[in-house]
Parts: sequence; structure tokens; C-alpha cells
Amino acid sequence: MKKIIFTAMAMADILLMAGCPNGSTEEDIKSSEKSITSFKFEADNNDALSGDVTEAVDKATHTTILTVPYGTEVTALKPSISLSAGATVTPASGTAGDFTNPVSYTVMAEDDTTQVYTVTVTVELPGITLNLSGQENEESVTASHKKAASGTQITLTANNLGTGRKAVLSASGISISPRDCGKLCGEVHGRVQLLLHQKGREIIILPTM
Repeated sequence: MKKIIFTAMAMADILLMAGCPNGSTEEDIKSSEKSITSFKFEADNNDALSGDVTEAVDKATHTTILTVPYGTEVTALKPSISLSAGATVTPASGTAGDFTNPVSYTVMAEDDTTQVYTVTVTVELPGITLNLSGQENEESVTASHKKAASGTQITLTANNLGTGRKAVLSASGISISPRDCGKLCGEVHGRVQLLLHQKGREIIILPTM
């Protein structure tokens, strides 16, 4: 009887070992999950924000792009990061970072494998309207921006400006200097481009010729 019991126990051990890679037990198997499941900036942790900022993480490209309100200082934002079970991230959640340029986060799974995520922060453009020759009507205005050495360079394009008409800019929450860029202001065939340079909360107009 003892021999039969011993044999049964030995067989059970063999089956358990066969079901686990490299002879490890179920307790020894470590997870390879290494995902950022949530990345956000919470207002409670960031004085520069009046509300939470969050965006979905792209699992395929391992990236996320968050947009903060115009005027937000992005050099010391503290992210709140959620991870897959058992994973860790460097820099750690809650660590202040400079998001002037994209920032890389390395996630490590329980089995020590890693995945790098790239986080990009963009700043909203200010709301700018364009009046002509002091009139109240607004023209169609499009804006795009890119990073420059000393700030954000904004290109504002106004279409259908008549010959000799004068562009007057207005915006909420910021100051514009000068507000009046003069007649023509770099007009080319009825289209005017104004190069705006962001410096703090002031917009300096540089007409393109």
C-alpha cells in the first residue's frame, strides 16, 4: 500500500513539473505584461492645471499625446501612471518631468522584459480672431504651430483680404503686440500670413513679406 501511495505522489509531481516551463512551479512563473494602461496629468498634483488632462495610450505604437491648455508651463508636470499588474515604470508615477520635448518611459514586467513608451505634450493654440479695417466681421483664419528655439512659432493665415485692407487681431486671455499690423502686411494675391511668436502670454506679430 505504501508503495502505491508513493508512486501516485511521484506521478503527480512529474505532471506538475511537466506543465511548468523549465521545471518551475506555478508560483515561479512571472508575468511578461508591461503596459501603460493610463497616463494623465491630474489637477490636484499640478498647480499649472485647472482640470485633469488625459488621453488614451496607443497600444500598437506605445505612444500617447496629451494637449494642455494654452499658457500651461510644461517643464515640471507630474503624471499619474497606471500599469499592468506587477509592472514598474521609470521615471516613476508622480515624478515631475520636463515635457518641452517628448519623454520616454520604460515599463518593466515581472520577468524583467521592458517596453519603452513615448509621451508627447502639446499646448493649445490661443483663440485668435481677425477683424479687417476695424470692422466687426471675422475672416476665415487658420493656425498652425511648431516649436522654435525661444518658444512656439505660430503661423496664422487669413484668406480673402482685399487690397489695402488692414488686419486687426484680438484674443482672449493673452495680449497681442502690435494689434494692428498695418496695411497689406505681407499680402500676396489676397492672402496674408502673419507669423506670431509666443513669448510667455504675449504674442508678437512678425508679418511675412
